Amino acid sequence: MATFRLAHVAALCVAAACAEIAPSGSGLSVTSAALFRGEITAAAPPNYCISPAASRPDTGFVVMGRCAAASPVAADGFITVQVGGPESGITASDAADLREILVSDTGRAFLSSAGNADAISVQATEVEGDAVTVRFRDRGPAPVTGLDQTEWRGFFDVEGRLVTVAVRGLAAAPLGTDDGEVLLARTIAALRQANRGVVSATNS
Repeated sequence: MATFRLAHVAALCVAAACAEIAPSGSGLSVTSAALFRGEITAAAPPNYCISPAASRPDTGFVVMGRCAAASPVAADGFITVQVGGPESGITASDAADLREILVSDTGRAFLSSAGNADAISVQATEVEGDAVTVRFRDRGPAPVTGLDQTEWRGFFDVEGRLVTVAVRGLAAAPLGTDDGEVLLARTIAALRQANRGVVSATNS
């Protein structure tokens, strides 16, 4: 993977770790948002909504939590999405390289909200096309107070832009492994579906 793309990954990891996440069910009802003045659409997975107060659409940053109208569940997930700039995206070849990087000291430092590779234990990684997913445990301070240490994170391409999705549960009600994987997959699918057929500014 080219060095400039590694810089994009690092920047998006930091952005995802610094979210101010609104409590689930606190009036959230928005399911989609226009990013970069409409160039990209952020869409939430089923039963999840976007927090307008915590999101920054102009910089491609979105925070999601359970919708106010969603049925109660045993454990809620908190989701952050960061979309990179034009030409920051990754190819299938890049994805294979990124998977290798994520298990290295450099990659684990990227995953850590504090930049501490020693605090990160990578538990699983997977590559599917141009998408890379990783499950890890962060023994450092939580990026947001009250979140669990286990995180599911995905990196993939949307119209030539690198997209990073991060999913965590609450420390008091952690997500199960399957729950986290499913929520990450549903979020990625929602974002891909919302941008299917979009022509990016770099291709117009």
